[in-house]
Amino acid sequence: MRFPCMAAKEDPGAARRKLRNPRPGPGGFPLLGARPRAHAKWNLRASWILRAVLEANPGTVFGSGTAASRRLEAALFMWGYDLTPSTAAGAAPLALRAACPRLA
Repeated sequence: MRFPCMAAKEDPGAARRKLRNPRPGPGGFPLLGARPRAHAKWNLRASWILRAVLEANPGTVFGSGTAASRRLEAALFMWGYDLTPSTAAGAAPLALRAACPRLA
C-alpha cells in the first residue's frame, strides 16, 4: 500500500525541515498536494483499514468502537508528524518522543 502523504505545515525559513514521507524519492509514497477530494478518499480508506484491524484485535489499549478508531488515528498522526531522524540511532521520532517521554 502506498498511501499518499501531505507536506508538513511549517515556517518556510525553518532551520530543520519536517519529514512527513516515510520513504521519499522514487518508489516511495506519493505526495497528495492540495487535492481535497483525493485527501478525503485516502483518509476514508485508511479509516476502513484501521477499523478492521481494531475489530479483529479486541482488547487493545485504544478501546472499542468509533472512539477507538479515532484514538488510533490520532496516535498514528502524531507518530508520523515528523519522521526526521533523531540524533540517537534507532530512537523514536521527535514528535513521538515529545508525546511519550518514556520512548526518549
